Amino acid sequence: MERPAYQTSDEFARVVWMAHILTYKNPYTWTAQDAPSDREDAAIDGTSDCDDESQCGDGFDEDMEDETASQDIGRLTAYDQDVREKFLDSIAELLSRSKGGKHVIATALRENEDSVEVDVARNDEFAAMDDEYLSSLTEFLALHGDGLSSQDTQSSAHKFLDTIFTYSRDRIIFWIERAARDLHDSRVSSRSPYLGLAKTSSDLCLLGCCSKLEIDAPAVTGALVWRLRFLSGVGSMTGASTTETLTAMGMRQVVELAAAALQNPEATQAALKTLVPSVDPVRITKSWRLLARPVTNLQVLFRIAKLLPNFRAATFVKIPLPPTIRLRRDQIPTISEASRILGLDDWDEILSKSVYNSVSACHPMTVPFTAVGDFVAIAGGPTAKGPSDRDMSLADFRHTLDFFSTYFDDTIRDPPLSGSIRAVKVSSQFEQSLYGHEEFSARAVDPGFSCTSDVSELSRALGQELRVCMLKKSDLERDAAGLNAATTNTQPNPYFAALMINIDASSDNWPRSTFRDWDGSLLLLREDGADLEVESAQRICRYCVEVLEPLFARSVAGEIPFSTVLKEVAPDRLMAWAQGGRQDPSIER
Repeated sequence: MERPAYQTSDEFARVVWMAHILTYKNPYTWTAQDAPSDREDAAIDGTSDCDDESQCGDGFDEDMEDETASQDIGRLTAYDQDVREKFLDSIAELLSRSKGGKHVIATALRENEDSVEVDVARNDEFAAMDDEYLSSLTEFLALHGDGLSSQDTQSSAHKFLDTIFTYSRDRIIFWIERAARDLHDSRVSSRSPYLGLAKTSSDLCLLGCCSKLEIDAPAVTGALVWRLRFLSGVGSMTGASTTETLTAMGMRQVVELAAAALQNPEATQAALKTLVPSVDPVRITKSWRLLARPVTNLQVLFRIAKLLPNFRAATFVKIPLPPTIRLRRDQIPTISEASRILGLDDWDEILSKSVYNSVSACHPMTVPFTAVGDFVAIAGGPTAKGPSDRDMSLADFRHTLDFFSTYFDDTIRDPPLSGSIRAVKVSSQFEQSLYGHEEFSARAVDPGFSCTSDVSELSRALGQELRVCMLKKSDLERDAAGLNAATTNTQPNPYFAALMINIDASSDNWPRSTFRDWDGSLLLLREDGADLEVESAQRICRYCVEVLEPLFARSVAGEIPFSTVLKEVAPDRLMAWAQGGRQDPSIER
């Protein structure tokens, strides 16, 4: 039955306008029903429009707590406000059973001498499964009451943990898939002392209701890494999702191992550096911290119930949804009009940037970056000598329709590229000057895309096997002729020579490139057929040009031994260089 609606004042309508505008400004917010997966991947992988990494972070958009937050509860007193805030935060997170904006929870607390009341509001209706879950949560908080034996307490606590895994399955699966994907392309060190250590979550009790077991962080870290690598490997070989691969018990083991590993985050990060040297241990522990939320939230609630007896008698009050808000027809302006009325005169620039990024991602369409008001998509692009536009073809027009068909959707996003994979184009200096293209840019290509290409042995040794494609120059030469632009004395593409260095010192042409120098543009694709991110391709290319190529030259000149050069051809050296401000590695001179 549809809820009744009521009319709103103009003041309230302005609040609604602002809320909608804020959703467009926030890269981690969406309103379309079919958008979460695309937007979520963009947020996590760093492909959103956010330029400041300190604001966008690694895509972990949820409120990050201290790694030792659950342990800090033991040092709080009954009069600390932090206890109440942590209690409400944990309740809200346990009730948010899916990732994203589908189930958003707000909580409030009324505290009495011998009990507490918790108001719970959600952006959709509560169902029967929510009632059962709240009832189980009430029983969990009452475990420290009088008359319960230790055995009953343990049984009830672990039973409720199973209930959480059923209730929050979608959220847990999301973070397990994310954690598995983080380790998919990494190489596990065969020299790690943790490979032979076996540890399962059946040995662990993290709720504090059973006998205390000292956690061996390196062993737990090794066990979790191998479980996640197994899930990632099975999925890539069989095409099955993590949801299909995981059993209920396997899901619980992964979450409990993540929570156990974070009991000692410093030891866990040290173990990760030894076990998987090619990954960022800080990023991995962030991912695991979100994965471990079901257990860490229960740790918080369990300790608060021990500290405050009145919190063991909790009553949850479900707040019904308010009536539907309906704006009058005259209260629904365009976004530009609403922004002007609200004094947000930068909306045109924000919208222009979104349009620009969307259309320019697919060659050969461009949109003026500074355009305001109405938008015009053109074929061609700017050059050093002025615009280089041409007649729009039917293919160009179809792409324009693809973009503008999403213009009035609930979110502004790139047109879907079904059946394509993401590659990275490395534009030659000539193309950059002729068209004004970026040096590195994302491109969508068909899975069966073919051209003159070869696999870069150097990129394979750096942990990501890239196929280097040489793109035809005929279009460039034709357009240059039309503009009377010089096509002679073009500079070779520096990344081609660096990527194609022959690292086999026993071959006749070492270390010359497999092919001759190439002055055209390149297209880089992952050999495994997965999407390639611009940042990843740019990092490998620049490391090859700025670090490895000079070292190979010094080795040929006899200044340093070849074995010294090979030490720098490793994923961990690449990451150390990228994280250290792109400093040259320390090489004995």
